[in-house]
Amino acid sequence: MDWVDLFTGFHGRISRQPFWIGVLVLAVVKTICQAVSHRIEGDRLGSIVDLAFSYPEFALTLKRAHDRNLPTWWIAALFVGSVLLDFLMVTGVNTELGDMNHPNLIGVILTIPMGILSLVLLIDLGFSPRYEGSQPLRPRSARELGLRRHLRRPSRPPRGAPGHVREVRPCRALLPRTTNRPSMAAS
Repeated sequence: MDWVDLFTGFHGRISRQPFWIGVLVLAVVKTICQAVSHRIEGDRLGSIVDLAFSYPEFALTLKRAHDRNLPTWWIAALFVGSVLLDFLMVTGVNTELGDMNHPNLIGVILTIPMGILSLVLLIDLGFSPRYEGSQPLRPRSARELGLRRHLRRPSRPPRGAPGHVREVRPCRALLPRTTNRPSMAAS
């Protein structure tokens, strides 16, 4: 597994196993970074750390969405909302939900739909198998498929099968020699 490509590239597809491994690695590292940032500064630095982890989370989720054949805009909507919430927190806008008597309108409008979409995507991406009709994003080369030798030979029926024609090649020693050089007698 290429870890750099897993967390930074937006191309390709990944199955459930690399997805869950990537989610667990990101969750552990992000939890440690969030704990350190909250001890140092509080919510504002925690939001900056969350913004920094948005890129690898988006790359990982997008690859799994390609494998499930989900629309890209679902993933983009989730991460745009997440980045917007973090950005508002960094700028000082209160985005917490508040309590039942005094709900925060910005927090309710952004957090509840994002929470529902996150849960739906987690269930679909994490537990559903690969979409059967999905094709690779790029054609695989013959070398990747291990067909390098087979592509050079024309397909023919096996020996003894109907339609098999034995190829006869003449022996080079019996062929007349031809020269492309002009003869000296002609000059």
